[in-house]
Amino acid sequence: MKYLFETHCHTSESSGCASETAESAVKYYKEMGYAGLVITDHLGIGGKKDHWVTHCKNQQAGYLNGKAVSAKYGMTVLYAAEITVGPHWGNDFLVFGLEPQWYWEHPELDDMSLNDVLKTVREAGAFVSHAHPFREANYIRSIVLLPRLVDGVELNANRDDFVNERAEEYARAYGLPLTAGSDNHVAHRQSRLFGVYFDELPTDEQQLAKLLFDQKYTLKTE
Repeated sequence: MKYLFETHCHTSESSGCASETAESAVKYYKEMGYAGLVITDHLGIGGKKDHWVTHCKNQQAGYLNGKAVSAKYGMTVLYAAEITVGPHWGNDFLVFGLEPQWYWEHPELDDMSLNDVLKTVREAGAFVSHAHPFREANYIRSIVLLPRLVDGVELNANRDDFVNERAEEYARAYGLPLTAGSDNHVAHRQSRLFGVYFDELPTDEQQLAKLLFDQKYTLKTE
């Protein structure tokens, strides 16, 4: 049996760019035949925030709301973070495998460079997938590739074929596995869905990371 998971989803509780709640997302993915959902709201790092724990808890609110209704819909809801480290805004990395409290306990992240943040989360056991690495936007100063500091490269449902083909080339050139996610900000209004079929059901963040590291999954990109 295969278990289909969304690995890249945002909620209005925690991501200002999202327009739907965590419950709306959980309900939608259940209707679409998914077994689970990884809520990956944005976590901005950099700027020496005075209230780091509050900042982290705000980022985790959508996940907690999704987790609270997971049993109601018969879904597994897990936590991850899509991190961006200033001044490299728009260059995003999906960090799988760390529990919410881990971030509360590491305020030093907010003083680190992008390279050091990636090293730190990986040393803590996280699997890092470079989200939509070739995305272009007017607020993205440059495309930043760090193949020695990530564990995978994402194919993204909200990007066109050209961008995803470049991601495939990048992964192939450095021998990195691919992950796939929808980057869903709108729940049921998301028209194209990607995801990952796991060989076993991940029930916590650590098991999720292990399945990714062990490559015990296949991709949904249709």
